[in-house]
Amino acid sequence: MIRLIGRSEIDAAACLVAAVALGAAAQRADHRADRLQAAQDRVNAVLTAPDARTVTAPVKTGGQGTVVVSRRQDRAVVLLSSGLRRPPPSRAYELWLMGEDGARPAGMVRRTSKPMVLDGVGRSSRVGLTVEPAAGSPRPTTQPIMLAALPRT
Repeated sequence: MIRLIGRSEIDAAACLVAAVALGAAAQRADHRADRLQAAQDRVNAVLTAPDARTVTAPVKTGGQGTVVVSRRQDRAVVLLSSGLRRPPPSRAYELWLMGEDGARPAGMVRRTSKPMVLDGVGRSSRVGLTVEPAAGSPRPTTQPIMLAALPRT
């Protein structure tokens, strides 16, 4: 026996599909908002730390970098000004924590307008910025275009 589907059943199925899609979109938006809030909380924790110290350094290719370090939290926040030019498509900016033991990667700069939290500052004495291959590098391959000396306390 063949049963024909009526218009009301099609409408009900369309409503169900729309409700499921909207629910999934709302859940993704909630997760994105939670991640953004967690990232903002990490930035704020460094910026408001009692031992937070700020340094600013020029970027040789334009703009400047501001670094706020909290030695107690073992973190730093880096914000690069909008005056920083985009690197060529095959290149990217990479941050480095530098000290007596050399330089170690601290993160790729995806957007200059977004503060970046660097974990594990340790005994680093400087934060550097270089132009590297787009995928990053385990060691700097170019001279730093920014060097910011980190305060000890």
